[in-house]
Parts: sequence; C-alpha cells; structure tokens
Amino acid sequence: MTIASTMHTDCRRQPAGIDRLAQRLGLALVAWGERSVDRPEVTREDLQLQRTADELLARRDLARVSHPTRPF
Repeated sequence: MTIASTMHTDCRRQPAGIDRLAQRLGLALVAWGERSVDRPEVTREDLQLQRTADELLARRDLARVSHPTRPF
C-alpha cells in the first residue's frame, strides 16, 4: 500500500529540468502550428496571377539567355 501511494504522488508532480523544457517546447510548437494555419486562403484569381507572373518571368529569363545584350 505504501508503494502505491508513493507512485501516485509522483505522477502529480510538475515536470522539472529536461522534462519541463520538452513540455514547453511542445506547447510552443503547437501554438506556432495553430498560428500558421490561420492564414487566409488563396483565391483562384491569385493563383492564376501568380502562374502568369511565373510564366512571364521564365520567358524573360529565357530571352536573356538566348539573346544576350552586347556591352557598348
């Protein structure tokens, strides 16, 4: 009976040292994850604009490589 009561009180103690650090780090990661989920959704129009911009930049870069400018 004495062993069982001792084990029961050990389970109620607050974590200390490395255990406390791990607990706080875990809670911080959960809070960070929840904050990053709260971002607004990207609309289809925004995605289309981004794709168009990426295609135009790719064409520009290809043109620069294909036709380099001459230094004067």
